[in-house]
Amino acid sequence: MGKLEEAGLSRVLDLPWIGSRASTAEALPQVVMHSQAHRGQCAARLRALGGNPPMTDFIIWVKDCPAPV
Repeated sequence: MGKLEEAGLSRVLDLPWIGSRASTAEALPQVVMHSQAHRGQCAARLRALGGNPPMTDFIIWVKDCPAPV
């Protein structure tokens, strides 16, 4: 992302599966936040079913993940 310039950020992406278009700048937050929303949905559903959802914060995963073999 550090190499993106205004021309790259303003590039328009066709999104036929939702019948829309978005700039690269508009699409980048979607890329980051989409899976976060699904993790929240899963946690809420697990709680509703009486479960205790595991920690799913990325930064905690990075801290706790095992080193590659």
